Amino acid sequence: DAIEWQPMHKAVRDLFIESRTGQSIWAFKDPRTLLTLGGWFDVLPQLECAGIFRHPAEVAMSIHKRNQFPIEKCQDIWCAYNQKLLDYHRQRAFPLIEFVGDEATMASSFSRMIEALRLAQNAPDRAFFEAGMKHQDRPDIALSSRAMDIYAALKALAI
Repeated sequence: DAIEWQPMHKAVRDLFIESRTGQSIWAFKDPRTLLTLGGWFDVLPQLECAGIFRHPAEVAMSIHKRNQFPIEKCQDIWCAYNQKLLDYHRQRAFPLIEFVGDEATMASSFSRMIEALRLAQNAPDRAFFEAGMKHQDRPDIALSSRAMDIYAALKALAI
């Protein structure tokens, strides 16, 4: 479910937006944004989004290693976030790409995203992928049918 914005949250959000006054483009990346996106749309109805998703087994294993949650719970967390991503995409179509462990593929996907958003391709230092940040290969774990369905839907929408 979406997070209910309290007055303090709205004030911090508004200060954050105000701090970007005069900047034609600004962004932030945080998966938790999916839980708060409605509050951003309240004050920025023309907000343009872009989405990135990762294979559910990789995310589940990452959460499991970090928090020691059971794999099933980790998959449920992935499903909750990525179902939100699908729901928002259905409401406001925006470019989606999949995070994969190959630098060339990521560079190509990121270029397609930049193009879809009508942004300049020649901005300096567009590095998007750092091989050292990928900590593991795709684990061989059984995925729930819900996770597989959401992942298939995301892949079908990816540019």
